[in-house]
Amino acid sequence: PDGRPVSQALLEEYISGTEFAINLLVCSDDIVVSDIWKYEKNSKAQYGSAEICNPENFSELISYAKEVAKSVGIRYGAAHVEMKARKREKVSTRRTLNTE
Repeated sequence: PDGRPVSQALLEEYISGTEFAINLLVCSDDIVVSDIWKYEKNSKAQYGSAEICNPENFSELISYAKEVAKSVGIRYGAAHVEMKARKREKVSTRRTLNTE
C-alpha cells in the first residue's frame, strides 16, 4: 500500500471455532482489559455475529492475552490479541513465505 515491493507474505492455516478479540491497555507492568469480543463465522468464514463479553467470564483468555502482550515486549500503549477457541485439537503454527 505504500509503494514498496512486496517480498514476503504471511500465511495462516484456517482454524475453525469461535473467535475472540481482547483489547488491552499496557502501562509498564499494569495491563488492563478494555473490552472482549466474541465473533461467530458462517461456513464461508464470513462474520455472522459480534458480541461484547463480560471479562469476568473469560479469565483464562485474559491471562493468555496478557502473556502474549508481555512476550512480544509491549510495555506502553494498546494491544489487540485475537484467538480462536474450539475443542482440543492440534493445529499448526504460522508460516512465513519468502517470495524472492
